[in-house]
Amino acid sequence: MRGCGDEGLSETIEGWLAGLGLGHLKATFAEHQVALRDLPLLTDADLREIGVALGPRRRILNAVSKAREPAPPRHGSLPMDAERRQLTVMFIDLVGSTALAERLDPEDMRDVIRAFQDATAGVVTRFDGFLADYLGDGILAYFGWPRAHEDEAERAGRAGLEVARTIDALQTKPGVSLRVRVGIATGVVVVGDLIGTGGARKNSVVGSTPNLASRLQVLAEPGTVAIADTTAQLIRGALELKSLGPKLLKGMPGPREVFEVVGVPDGLNRFETRMGRRHLPMVGRAEEMRRLLALWEKAKRGEGQAVVLEGEAGIGKSRISRALLDAARPEAPLEIRLQCSPYHTDTAFWPVIQDLRRAIGVMPDDGVSSGETQGPLLAGISMQERLTRMLARAAPAGGEEDILLASLIGIGGDERVAELNLSPRIQRARTLTALVNRIKMLAALRPVLLLVEDTHWIDPTTQELIETWLDECADQPVMTVMTRRPDAGVGFAQRPVLTHIELARLRPEGGREIVEGLAGPGLPKETVDAIVTRTDGVPLFVEELTKAVVETGETSIPASLQDTLMARLDQFHDVKEVAQTASAIGRDFSYRLLAAVTGMPDGELQASLGKLAKAEIIFRHGPPEAPEYSFKHALVLDAAYHSLLRTKRQALHARIFDTLEARFADTVSHQPELLARHATEAHLPEAAAVYWKSAAEAAMQKSANREALGHYNRALAQLAKTSPSHQRSAEELDLQLGLGVASILPKSHGSDDVRQAFARAETLSRGIGDTTRHFRALRGLWHWHSVSGDFAKAAEIAEDLMNLALREPDPVRGLMAHRIMGYTQMTLGDYRAAREEFQQGLALYRPDAQADYVKAHGEDPGLWCYAYLSWNEDWLGNRDAALGWAQEGVALSRRLPNVYSRSFSLGLYAHLCRWRGDVTGALAAADEAKATAEEQGVAQFGAWADIIRGWAIAAHGDGEGGQRLAEEGFSTWCALGLVHVQWRHLILLADICRMRGDLRGALERIGAAEKLVAADNTGLGVADLHLMKGTLLVETGEVQAGEQALQNARRIGEAQGARMFTLRAATGLARLLAGNGRHGEAHDVLAPVLESFSEGLDTADLVAARALLPELV
Repeated sequence: MRGCGDEGLSETIEGWLAGLGLGHLKATFAEHQVALRDLPLLTDADLREIGVALGPRRRILNAVSKAREPAPPRHGSLPMDAERRQLTVMFIDLVGSTALAERLDPEDMRDVIRAFQDATAGVVTRFDGFLADYLGDGILAYFGWPRAHEDEAERAGRAGLEVARTIDALQTKPGVSLRVRVGIATGVVVVGDLIGTGGARKNSVVGSTPNLASRLQVLAEPGTVAIADTTAQLIRGALELKSLGPKLLKGMPGPREVFEVVGVPDGLNRFETRMGRRHLPMVGRAEEMRRLLALWEKAKRGEGQAVVLEGEAGIGKSRISRALLDAARPEAPLEIRLQCSPYHTDTAFWPVIQDLRRAIGVMPDDGVSSGETQGPLLAGISMQERLTRMLARAAPAGGEEDILLASLIGIGGDERVAELNLSPRIQRARTLTALVNRIKMLAALRPVLLLVEDTHWIDPTTQELIETWLDECADQPVMTVMTRRPDAGVGFAQRPVLTHIELARLRPEGGREIVEGLAGPGLPKETVDAIVTRTDGVPLFVEELTKAVVETGETSIPASLQDTLMARLDQFHDVKEVAQTASAIGRDFSYRLLAAVTGMPDGELQASLGKLAKAEIIFRHGPPEAPEYSFKHALVLDAAYHSLLRTKRQALHARIFDTLEARFADTVSHQPELLARHATEAHLPEAAAVYWKSAAEAAMQKSANREALGHYNRALAQLAKTSPSHQRSAEELDLQLGLGVASILPKSHGSDDVRQAFARAETLSRGIGDTTRHFRALRGLWHWHSVSGDFAKAAEIAEDLMNLALREPDPVRGLMAHRIMGYTQMTLGDYRAAREEFQQGLALYRPDAQADYVKAHGEDPGLWCYAYLSWNEDWLGNRDAALGWAQEGVALSRRLPNVYSRSFSLGLYAHLCRWRGDVTGALAAADEAKATAEEQGVAQFGAWADIIRGWAIAAHGDGEGGQRLAEEGFSTWCALGLVHVQWRHLILLADICRMRGDLRGALERIGAAEKLVAADNTGLGVADLHLMKGTLLVETGEVQAGEQALQNARRIGEAQGARMFTLRAATGLARLLAGNGRHGEAHDVLAPVLESFSEGLDTADLVAARALLPELV
């Protein structure tokens, strides 16, 4: 084994351990007879077995791993051989070659095969395909490797057509006619592995796509091109296709639809090809359109204008050009549309020739053009005559220019050009003049819109034509619009007539508008947000990803964008490895980390990053001394990352993890989730679990509960991949406890996820005998049973918790046990016992000293004691004390950081204000509770606040709005699985109905509440239900039944010592009895309970009762 810096191997195991800072383990290694030679064989399980802790194990295995590695290459770069990528594969087979070989001399057959191969290779190469293998009478070609283009499927289809035509016309030997069959398929493959030896070495492709292409080639008719459905989807109207129907292909599961490529369509530019003539409304380009239309107004007045629309691929250059044409069309301008082609960048005048041929009704070779289509009207008329008529619309026909233009588009005889006796240079110059004159002649008729699309693919001669035109257009009623990409090598010199407009990426709202336009309003908000975030404001990306989501439900890179994204990376092949390594780090990465991971010299790495930045794949930010970089597009990052083989990704993530852990202490402390992600991707489950747990705990301290929930679940998933042990059980116990707390806030105590987490924790804690964690697990289960309405089980658990607290005294544990026992007594209707428990709990409460407990458990038990005690005291009739406890608790909650407990304190205070008749106070507290709950995503308290807010709004006079809000809050509460106190919320809803005069609706809600109380078997404020029922029955005229309900409320209140329930029931009964002339009886009901009050005399209930009493004498 070689050394590896400070962690290299020395002559003894003791020295090696000391070099790692682990000298204290030498006795352990000696005891288990671990020698230096044994190190390469050690595994994580071996080290765990001899008692080595996690941190030292990671350092030992990391050092051993480095010692195993061969010396790194001079520049420290990872070998980047094979790649995953989308590839279009073409199989070309020579039809009848076996029979031909039987009748030809071998040398003649050799000549035929060579001619076939040469002709085919020429076509494939012209479309930038890769000739992968010559198979005798067949050829295998790749489109999309080693360099991708954005239109590989279309290139392959065009190449297939051209190969078929070329071989049909190929003349080899007398009497020999050749034809081919072509099969094309597209899919994800692994490509780039070299197989074979010596001269037989070749790049292999692994995946089903080559097999599919081979099967399609067999299926194709001679002289035709058969393509897979996946390829057809990518071509999308760029070529004319004919469905051959579903076909069973050998070795392929199930039938697949097969298509034949039959030709190139007429009259579509690239934008129309992609959109299929279906146009969404333009989004986010109002300012650019305003500028374009202002320039068009100038052009119409004879002030010639030219515009360069610049933007990256997919940004919407063609879309805004189309919008300009649509806006101008009512004015009937003449349109000239020149479409540059990526396949003809070296063909002089290519877009011009296609425009002229289209204008006279000749099918263009490249599916481009515009002008006024006349083809169907010119049937039977010679090409020369058609050209003459077309030119005559603008000026008298005839002369040299007619001949030159006819020759340019290939319909004039060479003899006529020869008669002009012009040198090639003069002929070219006069052709340019003729074309410029043609534009001027058309402009003399009416204003012209000249659109030159995709000038990044313009041929040099057409560029010269446009440059010449721009020098002469200033006084012409012509607007010239040119589109280009920012990375194009060609450009146009600045002139007074030239305006440059750069199209920026759309804002998020623009992206959302496109998504909704394509998918409608049905997509979930989180899906829409994911699409908008990942597509970074590029309209094409938004459209394609939205379509993929609608079709598949996934937000991975759609096949329609794979080639476009890889083309961006393949343009800079020499630095693509740096981009791929950076993609493993993440969208944002620092120079320092990338340098440490790659090991590249500074100069070389800076140059590579400079190239990537210039190509706008990444951009730089941050201070010069500590530069940071970010990928410009999330989808480009994804393409770079997913082009790596899984083994490469795993190795990269392991290297990143080791680098961060060893050299980036601040990241370890403040971004544990980053290390967790890399450990996960590196298949280091034990380390991943540790860091996901750290990330979850950090998120909980920030009240980022949803993030914490995800981190805990990831930690558990990673821990499950490790070997079972006592230590693993202990680690899982901590995670389950944390998961249970994290699940409460975004869901509720009644969520089944909460129950599962705490039940598992209770099992684990019992198994390992950990009483501290057992207490926490039982506390969580008590909460779940309480809110689920299982009070018998909750009371049983409360007893267990109190016993644990008494057995091992601890202030915090005692506080929690008293808070739980107090509420349990409330649910049983024993308010006096509950008061004792809450007060004993508060005697143990030390907010600042117990802050760590609150952070770890997510709840402040002291604040809950304050809140419950205030409610409990008010029911007992101690009204001033109740208000004092409530206000003290709320004030303290605003000072302390635990937002969960603060939202509860505010909610219960709002409920207390409502109970006491303080409508304004109830609304103010409920509003604050709602805002606090929403801030941290505490769904259950937000729903509770809405119910109280709805009641207060109704009490202020807006019955309809109040009821709607309260009903929404109640629905949310029920959806969270919170069975407990649903019936109390129904009392509020009934009261709102009563305020609106809907007594029937109020009684329906009371009926529903009675069923819930019967199921709950609770004594918690149940007298209130009878009070509301009695009041409603009396108001509906059912006096006897109403009296009985009020008597029930009075009886329950007296039995529980709840004087406020007793007072309210007595007041209602007294009014009812007095109304029936039973004044003495009424007085005897009300007077004794009223006399028992010595505080709260100015509250509404007591004021009303004292006012009523004299009337009963």
